[in-house]
Amino acid sequence: MSVSLLVLGVIVVLGAIAATVVVFVLPGDKGNGSNGPHRVAGEQPSPPANDASPQWDAPSHTWVALSEDWTVPQVDKSPHAYGLASDDQRVFTLRKPLGDLGESLRQEPEAELTAYDGASGKRLWRKTLPWIQDASPVAGNGIVVVPSGKQEDGSVTGPQAANYIAFDSATGAERWRVKVSQRATFPTVTSRPGNAPGVFFKGVFYYGDGPKLVGVDPATGRVRYQTAGKNHVIVAGPVVAGGRITVITEEPFNPSAPSYVRTAFMFTPDLKGQVSSDFPEHAKPEAITASGDVLVAWGANVIWATDARNGRGLWSKQLPDLTETTGVLGKVIIVHDFRDNAKKKFLGYDLLSGKQLWTTIPPNLSGSTTESFNVGIADGTLFALAHGITIINATNGEKVFTHSTNRGGGLVTTAAGRIVVYNQDGITGFK
Repeated sequence: MSVSLLVLGVIVVLGAIAATVVVFVLPGDKGNGSNGPHRVAGEQPSPPANDASPQWDAPSHTWVALSEDWTVPQVDKSPHAYGLASDDQRVFTLRKPLGDLGESLRQEPEAELTAYDGASGKRLWRKTLPWIQDASPVAGNGIVVVPSGKQEDGSVTGPQAANYIAFDSATGAERWRVKVSQRATFPTVTSRPGNAPGVFFKGVFYYGDGPKLVGVDPATGRVRYQTAGKNHVIVAGPVVAGGRITVITEEPFNPSAPSYVRTAFMFTPDLKGQVSSDFPEHAKPEAITASGDVLVAWGANVIWATDARNGRGLWSKQLPDLTETTGVLGKVIIVHDFRDNAKKKFLGYDLLSGKQLWTTIPPNLSGSTTESFNVGIADGTLFALAHGITIINATNGEKVFTHSTNRGGGLVTTAAGRIVVYNQDGITGFK
């Protein structure tokens, strides 16, 4: 028998057994994998043309079933953390041993970074390095970037450093590395991947370093653009919103003036032009994402939506305790509600208004602990990854399809036209 934990947006395994996989389609659901296509046209509406209101990214398609194409088994008999990224053709996994439960997690064992071909699952290369497991790797433009260094130390006040190391996607050769003196925050999360160290946009990789926002050439690491704030440090981001490179900043802590304000800064790609929007005093957004023109920030059970084109606040919403915003898919913000551990829920909120659209309880969450659960968004599709993989219609919250597994949790991405899931059974490509 196995016991599993999911922490920090990654999976931790406490013992394992071989898994038996069964595939079934929920009665009455659409998209039977044996009779119809596994990808269909997206059901979310497209933004109206020539409309001055904020636009969103409407998925062109969504998955309605899964068929296993390839798998690389992996059985870990001790606790491990896992990470996942894709450059659309290759998949990159991170796997880090954490030792026994009674041992300190500060021993900082190295992680394995492995590249696989997304079409076949063939292993391409492998490296070892220290990995900050709170953070997700990110891939694009011929490289994969891994945040390397020590874990976040909550007992330390002040800057915490890291190395951002870029590896060649095809060969694994190190392209460049940069020492970040004050990295963005990688907060502890329970049901979503951790924050990424940066973002690719128009052939540039952007990352934050204390007060500096830097854009570099992905191939060489050479700085192309840079800007720095005088009285702010970057705590979240960057992400791309409304065609702008967006970060959240905070004033450095001052014991004589403990009040503070976090601010969203939205820069043009050359980092010269900007608009900004202040959050309420003492508000602590710690993660951001975007859909089209709309920046979505969240932290401490509050969501804020901002028009990134002009910095205009659209709405904010206080959520109940024991909820976690997990991402945005098109025009829907996805929230995980785990107040009732036996009946964990997904909540869908409208991107432009904040109105709650639906509530659903994925079938494979019944009786599952919070630690064996993750939420995934990939290739226009919403996934619940617990003791099984469930596809959920993000427009109305309906359950579409379930692929059952013996063990819980997981991370999901897309590569080479496949959905790729990395969980306690190993890595599997579906088509």
